[in-house]
Amino acid sequence: MNLRNVSIWCSSVVLLGITGFLAYITAAGGVVNMVFGTIAFLLFCGFPPVVSIMLSMGSKNPLPHIILTTASLLYGGWFAYVVYNAFFVHLDPQSGIAVLLVGIFSLPVMVPLWILAPCLDLYLTKKYAPKPHVVIRINDAPDPETAASTPSSPTLFDGGQQTQ
Repeated sequence: MNLRNVSIWCSSVVLLGITGFLAYITAAGGVVNMVFGTIAFLLFCGFPPVVSIMLSMGSKNPLPHIILTTASLLYGGWFAYVVYNAFFVHLDPQSGIAVLLVGIFSLPVMVPLWILAPCLDLYLTKKYAPKPHVVIRINDAPDPETAASTPSSPTLFDGGQQTQ
């Protein structure tokens, strides 16, 4: 299993955990309210793992995958911490608003990690890209005897004028 699969798998597990919890807290209103409530909540608090999954799918190097996996796990921990405090420690009628704002409040940490991962991927791709090789075949080299008798092309050193 390569790091791309691990990164996508971790982000997907975080997203499924969030979806399961949202389905659990919206289930009291019936099936229709559960489906639409879960979708509405996922628009706000489910987008960070989705962004991490999309960035992981486009990355070619292992280091951005490590960054995105760490970002998804950090977000999952942040979501669990906020939900635990909102629904179990400090139970309040407005606890659902805390779930809506989890994704927005995570942006100061997630956005720099989302910017760092593709920039690092681009840098590593350019740094370790295969360099083009110049191959000079011996048959293509000019003959030294004929090269001396033909006029040279303009160069920087002779003022741009042809010498004969």
